[in-house]
Amino acid sequence: MRPHDLVNDTHNCDTIVVPDKFLETMIIIDKADKIIDIINRSLKGKTKNKDKMRPFAAAVAAKVMRAPTWGEIKESCGDTFISKSRYYDYLKKERYSGDGTFDWLKAEFKKILDS
Repeated sequence: MRPHDLVNDTHNCDTIVVPDKFLETMIIIDKADKIIDIINRSLKGKTKNKDKMRPFAAAVAAKVMRAPTWGEIKESCGDTFISKSRYYDYLKKERYSGDGTFDWLKAEFKKILDS
């Protein structure tokens, strides 16, 4: 998958972030809608833990949001989104070293900071 295909993914997914529950994690509240929109589009159709966690890890690495707690993820994305034992491992940016989609997402989030 090419990074720009990420936002055009039309697969259904029921693990979409509920924006209101995620506002506390946003570093720049006035741009939260844009950040959440990228996360939501990135989650569509994703079933693997790494794919589901990639947009959160990229947003944290870009410093547009603080790392959400597992409880916040569970509350916003549902009980079956990812297990607590796997969550913190997949939130580490080191896990995405050399991952072009992660780098692309991080750059997209940084553009929001600069706009």
